[in-house]
Amino acid sequence: MARPAYSQDQVQAIHEEILASAVAVFRSDGLEALTLRALAGRMGWTPAALYRYFDGKDALIAALRARGFAILREGLRSARSGAADPRDATRRIMRAYLDFAIAEPQLFQLAYQLDQRDSDTYPIVRVERERAFSEALAVGREAVAAGILRGDPLVATHVLWAGCHGLAALAIAGQFDLGCNYDQLIDPLLEQLTVPIETRTVDGHTK
Repeated sequence: MARPAYSQDQVQAIHEEILASAVAVFRSDGLEALTLRALAGRMGWTPAALYRYFDGKDALIAALRARGFAILREGLRSARSGAADPRDATRRIMRAYLDFAIAEPQLFQLAYQLDQRDSDTYPIVRVERERAFSEALAVGREAVAAGILRGDPLVATHVLWAGCHGLAALAIAGQFDLGCNYDQLIDPLLEQLTVPIETRTVDGHTK
């Protein structure tokens, strides 16, 4: 008997169901436990049925990475929407980046894992990463225009992104045990980014 033809909406719904189950397995049991066979068993499917939607574990992991960036994007977008001004928006997206890492440490680490397939193999990962970064870049442009951040908006946003990533990585690794926590460092980091480069001395202190 031929399989029934699904509409695009039905296919998308099935894809989301699989991905939601994959996220649940990943959160509870880790990446090693996330196999198509284990996932199929959890869902009451056959492995062959899953292969209609994902051609292997690498494709599933890529989808998880993309989902992580999508969650980050929504957090950044929500943070932007509630901002009172460009400085508030900048601080809010910094907080949103950290909130994502703290709330979703597994997805955060997976999204930035070093041993990833190239972006040509699974372009959805790059697409979602660019979408997330575009939310931060929009704030960066507004902040530069308002004189909150200095220099080229793209460079300033990358520096901001890198600073937030550093705080997030230290936080989820439990490395804030030397007298400060990440909440205490958001404003100082932002202040450092707003200090004009020409006013800094060689040792990093302001004149």
